Amino acid sequence: MNNKLKSKAITNIAIGIAAVIGGGLIIFQFSTLVPMPGMKFILMAPYLSMMFYILQMRLISQYSILQIGGLLGCIMSIINIFMGISIILTSLFSMIVTMPFQNKKTRAAIGSIAFSGFSAITGLTVSKVFIGGIYDEVTIVWMMISFSISLILGGLGAFAANKMTKYFGKLINN
Repeated sequence: MNNKLKSKAITNIAIGIAAVIGGGLIIFQFSTLVPMPGMKFILMAPYLSMMFYILQMRLISQYSILQIGGLLGCIMSIINIFMGISIILTSLFSMIVTMPFQNKKTRAAIGSIAFSGFSAITGLTVSKVFIGGIYDEVTIVWMMISFSISLILGGLGAFAANKMTKYFGKLINN
């Protein structure tokens, strides 16, 4: 029975990460039309939040956000090491925020919203510290604005995911 649960979790994580990467590529292409640092994080926030909410609801582990984000970060490190570092830090911060919550639905909602917000601030911080260039001009104020907008949009994404999972109950109840 335990091996069946592990196989199911691995399959869910793999499919979810593939969906995050595929959808992320499309959103990333649109974000290049708006030449502002951090715009890709803001535009990705609702989608990331939806995907992370659904994945967390499908997985049993309390550490699901760290599992999902850690694997996503490792995969994305192949493309860009700084992106991988940012995703892993985002996952760690999001897991820390969700630790006090025992209710799975609450933990999934807060974790997915936190992931969206932290992706903006960690992404901009890692870019500013390690990459420089245009990111040197990013201020703390803009980081906080990006964080706030990403949290709000992440909240909308989590709300939409909650409604979708209620409507399409099979997404969760397998």
